[in-house]
Amino acid sequence: MEKISYTWKQKYLIAKKYYEKNGSLIVNANSENEEEKQLGIWLSCQRSAYKSKLKIGNSNIKPLTDEQVELLNEIGMIWDKGLYNYSNKKINRDIKRAVELKAYKFLKKIRNTNKKWNRNTRRHRKHK
Repeated sequence: MEKISYTWKQKYLIAKKYYEKNGSLIVNANSENEEEKQLGIWLSCQRSAYKSKLKIGNSNIKPLTDEQVELLNEIGMIWDKGLYNYSNKKINRDIKRAVELKAYKFLKKIRNTNKKWNRNTRRHRKHK
């Protein structure tokens, strides 16, 4: 079993802290914030090392150990950002549609209630 380096553990702890604070490991490697930028670059490298482990990426990259993969999985590592972004966009679109539909139904109900109220009010005025 290969020993995990001290540097990797330090970066992992930074990623874990970020995950606990933000609820995800989607970090922009182009961030203005230098710490976020460095974390984003490190996470990108971990994704590449994971692909190397699966033999679908650059074979020159040292693959992650099973222990490293397990640790990263524990803190919600997103191995395929493209797939994650696609599914989140679809989920967000579906949520937006559901909210719009509920808002539409709610407003329609209010309008109908107001129409009935207005009709009843007008009848009362005519009979006075």
